Amino acid sequence: MSVTTDIAMHLTQAWEALSGEIRQFGFVAALEQSPPYAEFSYVIPMTLQRDGSMVAVAILIERRDACTVASVMFDAPPSDLPDEDLRDACSEVCNIFAECITKHLTQTEDVSVGLPFMLNESNYHHVFDASGNRDVYQSVEGRACLAVMVFTPSEPATE
Repeated sequence: MSVTTDIAMHLTQAWEALSGEIRQFGFVAALEQSPPYAEFSYVIPMTLQRDGSMVAVAILIERRDACTVASVMFDAPPSDLPDEDLRDACSEVCNIFAECITKHLTQTEDVSVGLPFMLNESNYHHVFDASGNRDVYQSVEGRACLAVMVFTPSEPATE
């Protein structure tokens, strides 16, 4: 099984555990244009201890999906959830997805994982444009797109 197939499978399993929904993720490949910004977009930075290289995982979650996952996490109907709970749930999704991906990118290497932070539309495009290599995993259901992006350096960091 390829690494991209394995990551997509782990993202699919993680989303089902978090949301109760079965959504298939697939590897899209490195893109020249960023996927559309979503209301609940987060990025989590990570540093590889071996050489100081920066890696990041970003998620783009639309409101419908944010409501679904928050409803399961907080055991409450979506209509009862304030935006703060939606943000907390999406931040946790970012943590868990980053963990799924980090295992595959680093094998046994030590990684310093930062805290997820919410992106506004302007800094989302800046992160995308300033990043080196980027791989995208998506789950599309109707018009709803749940995207996960992995940013890795174009060249190894120098010491």
